[in-house]
Amino acid sequence: MIRITKGREHWLLAFGMVLAVSCSTIPKASDPSLQITQAGVFSLRFVTSRALELEPCGCSMRPLGGIDREWNWLHSSKSTAPAAFNFTSGLTFIPNPYQEDLKTYASSKADFMLEALNQLNTHGISPAAADFTLGMKRIKELQAHSHFPWISANLVDSTTHALLFERFHQYGDKTLPIFVTGISHSAPRISEVATLPPEQAMQEVVQRLPAGPKLLIVLSTLSPADRDHLLALFPQINFMVGDNEEAGSHDLEIKGPNSYIVNPASRGRGIAVVDLKLLPTPGGSPAFLPLYADESAAVIANQRTQDQRDLTRVEELLKENKIKRKEKANLLKTRQELSTRLAKTAEIAVTPPSTGSVINYSVVDLDSEFAVPRNSLTELIERFKKTVHDEAVNEGTEHSANP
Repeated sequence: MIRITKGREHWLLAFGMVLAVSCSTIPKASDPSLQITQAGVFSLRFVTSRALELEPCGCSMRPLGGIDREWNWLHSSKSTAPAAFNFTSGLTFIPNPYQEDLKTYASSKADFMLEALNQLNTHGISPAAADFTLGMKRIKELQAHSHFPWISANLVDSTTHALLFERFHQYGDKTLPIFVTGISHSAPRISEVATLPPEQAMQEVVQRLPAGPKLLIVLSTLSPADRDHLLALFPQINFMVGDNEEAGSHDLEIKGPNSYIVNPASRGRGIAVVDLKLLPTPGGSPAFLPLYADESAAVIANQRTQDQRDLTRVEELLKENKIKRKEKANLLKTRQELSTRLAKTAEIAVTPPSTGSVINYSVVDLDSEFAVPRNSLTELIERFKKTVHDEAVNEGTEHSANP
């Protein structure tokens, strides 16, 4: 794994043309606003594992999160992309941690979360298996009242084994499409839902994708080890979106020449933003790939140089006659590790191509900067407090002062 964390931004490069969309409605392939044009930008935005959090966290030093702050950022001058896709994934409609006596409370609060997601111009959601703690019927009710597609490649009905949501959803147009799918970890205690093995689910996805230029995004709740395993099996994945319990973390992990892991903070405390500016490809067809990590190129080049220097020194030591058996074993292990890493980084370009597209990656911390002005979601939070929250507190069923 190569992890690049330079300040709050990371610049990437990818071949292709521009995709222009309107972020005011759910993108559809027939929408004329999705036509490919010259020299423009679009933005991918990710929020993970909201866990029913409507308000900022109760952190004393620097409270983060809040759906009203998120709304303010989306409508601020800092959210400048002329076209954007907003995705949410992971545990969304139940709190974490969860207690069984909270089920009625969580079910009622879920209506407010869904209303918020509709107002936040969500373009797609990939829920976690654990969201079905509310019951299949309740989740399907929420889905019916949503303004966006629900996506998952591995959540199935445990009785019929049929997929519960879209296997993947296509955004953009036929010339330069973006495909989004979802993979959830299992929730064995929930009897109504089963999860297909991630490898099987992804195989079903890639077999159905059309040939030609495309971008593939996976919204996942998998563990870091399982994500790494899936990326190793399917290098077609361009962005694997996970979640990070550390609020404000903005690591971008480079897994291969065209594969990256995005780690936004969980509980709605931050928005991971990938801005892509696709440049013209003179005389060629538009394409997203290959991806080029512009800012990280120097870091990768330096690592290669150091690894090659270390490998040369290891080879020299192995030629010495007086080397001890244990030391030789350690050197052989080090040689293998260095050789493997050099082979992996050799696949990543360290010099920019003549054409391509610049991608800016950052994570927006939803702090007090976005606490004003009041907006429709401020009013939604107040309605929630005056109804569901106050009733739960009066009945003694709400386990925490922080909803």
